[in-house]
Amino acid sequence: MSVTLVSTIGGSTSNTYVTLAQVDTYMEGVPWFDSIWDDLTDAIKNSRILQAARAIDRLNFQGAKYLDDQAMEFPRDITDQSTDIGGMPQKVKDAQCELIIWQYQHMDSSTGEADKELSEIGLGKSEISLKFAQNKSPENNLAGGMPESVRALLRTWLLSLCNVELLRA
Repeated sequence: MSVTLVSTIGGSTSNTYVTLAQVDTYMEGVPWFDSIWDDLTDAIKNSRILQAARAIDRLNFQGAKYLDDQAMEFPRDITDQSTDIGGMPQKVKDAQCELIIWQYQHMDSSTGEADKELSEIGLGKSEISLKFAQNKSPENNLAGGMPESVRALLRTWLLSLCNVELLRA
């Protein structure tokens, strides 16, 4: 099944912050990944673009969506720093591109699970056993994985854990 990307800013049917052409251009600036990206079909590229956008939209952001009926989390309406509906912040686009690279490197393509860490090596008389523990850190499992480099690009809009209000029962 082919994925159709819709990148209309503030659109009610949008599903990405970047177009395939924009990602292609971005990847040209990443020499070690450019040839890997070029070898993928457009259908696979579109799927990876969509997966990265969904992961970003699962994060908790400050403020509210700019428009009530917009499908994506950006643009944002934050009291002291509204995002102009006329343009998508470049850092959001860059974050989606960087997340595509990270997900390609660190996610199991069949299960969608993020990295697993080697937790134990066992040596027997005639065997070697390896045990892997799933990396349960929030950065690597929230929305399928979220590296610090992507969080840094989105930091302006992210809701800090310090901003969470706890209520007593």
